[in-house]
Amino acid sequence: MNAESSVGKTHFGNLTTFYSLLYTSAAVFFIGLTLIFTDSPEIGLIFIFFASILMIISFVLFCIIFYRVWKFIIAKERRRKMVVITTGSFPLVSFMEVGNRYKKRLESPDIPDYMKPIGTWGFPVEEKWHFIQVFEVDESKEADALDRQNAVFLKNFVDIPGFAFTTQIAYGVEPFLKLLE
Repeated sequence: MNAESSVGKTHFGNLTTFYSLLYTSAAVFFIGLTLIFTDSPEIGLIFIFFASILMIISFVLFCIIFYRVWKFIIAKERRRKMVVITTGSFPLVSFMEVGNRYKKRLESPDIPDYMKPIGTWGFPVEEKWHFIQVFEVDESKEADALDRQNAVFLKNFVDIPGFAFTTQIAYGVEPFLKLLE
């Protein structure tokens, strides 16, 4: 069982408790009403009082569950903000060879659904051409994306003399800034 399903089960358990309290309070309320209109109105009022307390408790429990589920959904969306960055370089004399192979890759892209291309950029520095390629990735597929990028570059470009690359995962800085607070 992973953490995500554990959280879901906890909220489901709390929701079950909420419904149990709600139905119990409704039952106690109707028993109280029945007693009010029969020969024991004082006892009926006590039942209605307890039913009111149960309803308030169930409402508070519902608000807590709603808040936790909402917070969980928001946190889950924030976790997805990460990118796979591949940086590299090769000699300018190999520019045509790398360009032709890259063009072939663009003609038949096999990019998985969990990777969204952001872009590829390049720039010359002295006798080398440097490049940066960026993909947005689901956090749950971090390892797969890293392996996929490494495999693509190893298969298609690594035999070109002077070609070098690294692939890394980059995270948004917002969660780390919150740690400083």
